[in-house]
Amino acid sequence: MINKSDITNVLEAILAGARSENAAEAEKVSSNSSVQAALECLRCGDLDGFYFGLMYPIESVIDGLLSRELNSPRAEFLAKNLTFVEQNFQKLIVRYEGSPCCADKSRTIMRSLLKFFATGEEISFDRTQKYTYHLPKYIFTTHSEIFEFFESLRGLYYGDSQDYLRVILSIHKRGMAAQEDRLRSDSVETPTDDAAPEQVKLEK
Repeated sequence: MINKSDITNVLEAILAGARSENAAEAEKVSSNSSVQAALECLRCGDLDGFYFGLMYPIESVIDGLLSRELNSPRAEFLAKNLTFVEQNFQKLIVRYEGSPCCADKSRTIMRSLLKFFATGEEISFDRTQKYTYHLPKYIFTTHSEIFEFFESLRGLYYGDSQDYLRVILSIHKRGMAAQEDRLRSDSVETPTDDAAPEQVKLEK
């Protein structure tokens, strides 16, 4: 098991390496004796040994920091698994709204969720502001829809897919309906001239 001193050294080396993107800093992590022991477990196929030798102690430190700062299990889950949560929202936004500004929209949702967990203020987007490119248009437009999908992702992360499958089907139906409405709207706005062109009679 990695000791407290090693945890501190590993975290410092990881953060230094991330800041400097220096191979030498990254090497300090892999050269640590506890890290080497955990990696040896991985090479031998001992996943439990790797997890409890390296991942679990570091995760415990991160969990402690998040718990102290956020004091909300949902906020802690979001902060710790931000990439997982945001990518799931973003992929659906791309599918039903297109890729332009998809990252702005997903980041808006992440910030809104964190604010809700911290204050209890339900998510409500201001569509009267000058710029709304960062706001979802067709899916994830309401508090209940955003929170329900987040909760289903939390369950999915811990192995419960039942709510996720139900919610994703509901989002799919809304997204497809919005796409069909846009197609109908575009067809109305784009007139087609099916009439045969008038023939011009030439005078002899």
